[in-house]
Amino acid sequence: MSSPRHAAAEPAQTVIEQSSLTLEMLHREGLLQKVESPAFPTLMPAALAPHREWTAVSLGLRRAGLQHEPGKKSELPQRWEDLLDAKWKGRLGIERYNAEWLLAVVGQMGGERKAWRCLKEIVRRNGVSVRKGYTLLTTLTASGEVPLALTVYSYMPEH
Repeated sequence: MSSPRHAAAEPAQTVIEQSSLTLEMLHREGLLQKVESPAFPTLMPAALAPHREWTAVSLGLRRAGLQHEPGKKSELPQRWEDLLDAKWKGRLGIERYNAEWLLAVVGQMGGERKAWRCLKEIVRRNGVSVRKGYTLLTTLTASGEVPLALTVYSYMPEH
């Protein structure tokens, strides 16, 4: 950040490393400004927020984890709407603090209104077991207690 003494000579520059959820809230409050960088073309498209007021600097990859019987691959959900099927009742789990995951899902599903409608309906019809801790959720999925965990860190099932 520039010091007040040099403020007239150079623009202030601030770098904040924070969760995408926090940065998105700052954007929605109008507290950020658009930035441009010569590095933007080298980044994966998903790292760049459409408004260019913040940019991702790291990835925390999460994926769904499924405990299933061999040969049942055809039963896997292909779209979020597939989780509305009654066969998923009592079989879904999620880690309790997943703001970044939720933000990504909203983007995948085509916007907030559509995403919230679908996710609320999934919970209403089939329920979701909310657990604290990715390790716990991954272990419960491996044991079959939570057959489909919607939020598992990508590296954990291999351990």
